[in-house]
Amino acid sequence: MAQFSSLEQMKNLNTTVQLSQANSLIDKYVKGVAINNTSGKQTEVLGIVDAVNLKNGVPYLVVGEQEIELSSVSTVISDFGSETVAMIEAIEASGAKIEEIEALLRKLLGEEDPDAGDGTDTGDGTDTGDGTDTGDGSEENIVE
Repeated sequence: MAQFSSLEQMKNLNTTVQLSQANSLIDKYVKGVAINNTSGKQTEVLGIVDAVNLKNGVPYLVVGEQEIELSSVSTVISDFGSETVAMIEAIEASGAKIEEIEALLRKLLGEEDPDAGDGTDTGDGTDTGDGTDTGDGSEENIVE
């Protein structure tokens, strides 16, 4: 009887440790594999962990609409700020182009746009796209 009690305690301890590990991944960006219980189909899942579900003593990470078993997680990216999380979510949601990603990264890193003043829109509504934006809110028009 004592052996059974010891075994049960070890199982409970293991479940508690796994649940603690899973809970520590909430708000972290993870990569893992979700397995469809009906078809057995495996799907790669990337995203931010929203919650943890415990099913039959096994922790599952909720990532969007998918659930990933804790043991199926292959990568964890942690400790980045909310701006980075927002950027990742925006990119995933919109399927943004490389230029848009680069612009977001420049903004996040506080770098200036290297193309400013060459006809790119400065955001003040005065750029006509003829390459003469002065960057001061007034655009020069060149007549040839």
